[in-house]
Amino acid sequence: MSKKIIFLMLAVGTFTWCRAQTYLPDTIKVNRTSTTYLIFPSKVALVDISPEYLVKIESGNIVFVRPKTSSARVTPLLVRTSDDTFLGYLRVSEGTSPAFVDIAKMQRSAETELGMTPPERTTSSNQLLASVNPTSLRTPVEEPLGYQEQLDLNSKNHLKTRMDSLLSEEPQNFDQERNSGIVVKLTHLLHDATNTYVQLTIHNKTAMPYLLDQVSFWYQNQARKRKGIYLDGETYPMEPIVETVPDRVEADQKVQLRFALPQFAPQTRSEFVVNIREKRGTRNVTLSLPMKTVLYARSTQSGLRQDKLKKETNKERFSNSTWIWNDWRKKKA
Repeated sequence: MSKKIIFLMLAVGTFTWCRAQTYLPDTIKVNRTSTTYLIFPSKVALVDISPEYLVKIESGNIVFVRPKTSSARVTPLLVRTSDDTFLGYLRVSEGTSPAFVDIAKMQRSAETELGMTPPERTTSSNQLLASVNPTSLRTPVEEPLGYQEQLDLNSKNHLKTRMDSLLSEEPQNFDQERNSGIVVKLTHLLHDATNTYVQLTIHNKTAMPYLLDQVSFWYQNQARKRKGIYLDGETYPMEPIVETVPDRVEADQKVQLRFALPQFAPQTRSEFVVNIREKRGTRNVTLSLPMKTVLYARSTQSGLRQDKLKKETNKERFSNSTWIWNDWRKKKA
């Protein structure tokens, strides 16, 4: 009887383990010289990867990955979370990859694309088409954008126009940091009903150009420990919706970087972190802004309107009091 129970328990456990496996639809690309953050939908318990990569589990569901050398090879990846096991491949990107990779979003995009991409022509059909009309394969016809793609493009253009309009106000200089002749200022920070807008100014005071690799944003929550000491807690990365970022900053040049971020409001015991990384160097700059400053950041135009309204109100009060005083003098005379 006990042997049957043990067999049933092993069978149920094996079935559960097999059912919880998820195969990633695409190879994960990591940056060649910088850290890439893999965000999983639940808490990570185990990461199995080649020793050619540096791996660290941070904030529960975030895994930091960085290749030890730029020639690191493609490696299988196994990540076990609290409710799933992810299997896939990981390799070093030839170009610039996003600093944050959302695994759940990767799965959703793969499911959305299923059944929507047109089937590719086979080699035999291409040869047959080329034999009938040799010029048919030389001039490919660009397909028009779909309805949803056109809507997304229009919304991004509209958001970029609004971003440029809001960030054209007078600078307020919220924060400033420097590293080896690279000065970064956070000059604009404001909100509307759905987004947060940020403008950075980079001044290269050196004689060497500054090549931009990645500009990352995240909210760093702080958890209280004993004796009133605050430690770094969960991290909430923010991916820009629209951005205007140049590739490089020449010597003795100032450039402006503009971003539209999705709105997110953590608790006041947090920090808004901006990290600017150099592609061919280590002149990286990190700005940290208290969350209270972010929550109460307002447009300069609203402040000007309030001052103007206040001045007009005082002017009206002065004119009214002068009129009453003159009227009283006339009656007394």
